[in-house]
Amino acid sequence: MKEPPKTILLVEDEALIAAREVRVLERYGFHVVTAYSGEKALAATDEHSPDLILMDIDLGRKKMDGTEAAERILKDHRLPIIFLTSHSEKEMVDRVKGITRYGYVLKNSGEFVLIEAINMAFELFDAHRRTLESEERLKIGIEATGAGLLDMDIQHDTVFYSDTFLTMLGYRSDGQPAVPDSWVGLLHPEDREEAEKKAADYLSKTVPFYESTYRMRRKDGRYIWVNDKGKAVWNIYGEPARFIRFITDITEKKALREKENRFHILFENAYDAIFLETVDDRIIDVNRKACEMMGYSREELLALKVSDLQAPKVRSRKGDALKKELKNHKNSIFEGLNIRKDGTVFPVEISNALVSDNQDTFIISFVRDISERKEYEDQRRESEEKYRNLVESSPDGIITMSLSGKVLSVNRAFLELTGYERAESFVGIHFLSIPTLFKKDLEEYAEILKSVVTGIAKKRIIFNWRHASGERRVGEAHMGLIHNKSKKIMLQAILRDITDQKKYEEKLQNALDEKNSLMQELNHRVKNNLLMVSALVRMKNAELGENCDISDLEHKIDAIRILHEHIKPEETPAYIGARTYIHDILKTVFSSFSEQPVQCDEEIEDITLSTRKAIPLGMIINEIATNAIKHGFPGEKDAKFQAYLQTTGDHRSCTVRLSNSGQPFPEEIDLENQQTLGLRLIVSLTAQIGGTVSLKKVPFPEYTITFPTEDS
Repeated sequence: MKEPPKTILLVEDEALIAAREVRVLERYGFHVVTAYSGEKALAATDEHSPDLILMDIDLGRKKMDGTEAAERILKDHRLPIIFLTSHSEKEMVDRVKGITRYGYVLKNSGEFVLIEAINMAFELFDAHRRTLESEERLKIGIEATGAGLLDMDIQHDTVFYSDTFLTMLGYRSDGQPAVPDSWVGLLHPEDREEAEKKAADYLSKTVPFYESTYRMRRKDGRYIWVNDKGKAVWNIYGEPARFIRFITDITEKKALREKENRFHILFENAYDAIFLETVDDRIIDVNRKACEMMGYSREELLALKVSDLQAPKVRSRKGDALKKELKNHKNSIFEGLNIRKDGTVFPVEISNALVSDNQDTFIISFVRDISERKEYEDQRRESEEKYRNLVESSPDGIITMSLSGKVLSVNRAFLELTGYERAESFVGIHFLSIPTLFKKDLEEYAEILKSVVTGIAKKRIIFNWRHASGERRVGEAHMGLIHNKSKKIMLQAILRDITDQKKYEEKLQNALDEKNSLMQELNHRVKNNLLMVSALVRMKNAELGENCDISDLEHKIDAIRILHEHIKPEETPAYIGARTYIHDILKTVFSSFSEQPVQCDEEIEDITLSTRKAIPLGMIINEIATNAIKHGFPGEKDAKFQAYLQTTGDHRSCTVRLSNSGQPFPEEIDLENQQTLGLRLIVSLTAQIGGTVSLKKVPFPEYTITFPTEDS
């Protein structure tokens, strides 16, 4: 198909010249429109939309010349303009400088020059148009990617910033924008060294391509993450002449990527197994825990369906229930049975949720192995069953309450103790509202309940209650807290009817009181009788005079009497304190029978001795002290007597040492050959308490007696 002729607007103020040029142009196939002034040229351009304008520079005095007309046309139209003139002076050429033009032709150059100038103008304009279209497409493409252009002219040390780049960094691109710092000045201090190195490595051809990610400062001071890709243009010497960079804001993408990384970390390190499934049961993703739990590799799991992992007996039932639950509520939690690769069946708890993206709907399942929990629950149920059986079979009444005092349960024995038939008579009411309690005791019981909760109550409590029959009964209660780990959860009281026991204890106490009274009376009579015997001996000793001295017999009787004075029948009549008992014996001997003062040094451990050992020991001490008065220090001014009693470390044996400061013991007399009644008495009494006795004769007499503290 033949193209229509191109239209040329001829602007010429000389009509004859215009007519001649029109004939030439039409002969070469152009359609020509003529305008004889600059003003008419503007109108003709709007009306005819010419493909090219032949513009006479000089359109007459006081009229719009060709240069002004061309400038005004080019503001609204993109088309080639060739200037015509009859003058070849430089001044005429200078008039059209700065105006986009496609040629300058003298009017008398001939038609060949004119036509060639027109053809060349069309070619140049078409090439320029294609260039502009290409640049426009490039600009649109760059803007579509959101990348900013940074064109660095390295040889001339200039930088071009695209509008997108300026907008990205918060600088205005209209008017006169504030020019940002150099590229290096915009870098984050922590990223600067690495970013500069990557650019330097590329420009020095150390690496074949350039790409870098770093933070760049906006005008408001905020930093954004950018991706920087670029290519250099090299000169004939192999040096970088230009460095063109495409910089994209990836702050949101990086934040999203970091969020995805965090999600992936959480996904892979989750305590539970996680399955991402389609609604038709296909597995599309799993985490590490899922592989460990099921015994499959990730690739093996992705080739299976969810139903392949479920035990056969729950497979269909659970699948249908899940779909119904998700359809109604978008999520569900249930228990099931899974089967591992090795065939092991184990219980699981599965939490499902229905999730959607812009295209598809998925099910995300969190699966937890609850084998240990199930085992614990079975053990707890078994323990609770054992506890219930123990409580119900207990002969003691058991009542459990909340910490506020509300009755939670009672056992069969409690009902038997109170005379009620049904647990409902107590369960659900407050402890202080139990009908078996006496009203006068309620305030005391409230304090007891409070003290038990705070942990300061005594363990054993005696209380009174009214049997359903109306009989008053006495009980013993042991109250305490039941804990769940470290948390107090309830109170428990164990009750026992001790009415008969109390009656028996009262009878026993009465009998004991009567026994103590009789013992006191008996002991009193024994002491009086011993005093009478001692008085008779003293009287007889006075009657006999110096021919016969039986005062030692009186001392022995006093030793027995002193022991009875230390016996307290109401406490432990079979035992007495050794320290006061020995002190009183020595005090009686030295104060009543010595004619001179005796300094008595005592070091007696405060122990208790049975009366079976105390009486013989007292008579031994009495005999040795009496002998000291008679034979040890007659006539001496500083008479001293020492008494020592200590037990061994295990308190199983006792050592007694008795010595005086008087004359040495006679060499001819010893314990092996007792020649006196006193020595025979000491030896026999020591044997009676299961002990041994030794005698040191010089420089003064010292007896050492060792005997077991316990009765054999």
